Amino acid sequence: AILSESFGRVAFSGRYQVRLLAEETVAAVPELTYIAVETPEGRIVAHSDPALNGAYASEGDIALARQAIATGGTVTVEKRFGDGVVKEVITPFK
Repeated sequence: AILSESFGRVAFSGRYQVRLLAEETVAAVPELTYIAVETPEGRIVAHSDPALNGAYASEGDIALARQAIATGGTVTVEKRFGDGVVKEVITPFK
C-alpha cells in the first residue's frame, strides 16, 4: 500500500521520476525482485529493469491487473521468476 501510494504521488512529476523511483526502490530493498508500473492496457510505463520500459506485460499479467482494477483492491499471486518463486502484488493506483 505504501509503495502504491508513493508511485501514485510521484506519477504527477512525470514518467522519468516514476522510472527512477522503481529502479532506486529495488536497489535499496533486497527483498524486492522487481517493480513494474503498467497502464490498464499492459504497457509498462516504469520498470526497475530499464530495458522493459515501454514494453507490454504478458496477457496473464494484464488479466491480473484488470482484476485488481475491477475490485479496487490488491491481488497477490505466486509466480516463477528465474530459478525461484516470487510473490507478485498487484495494486491499482490513481
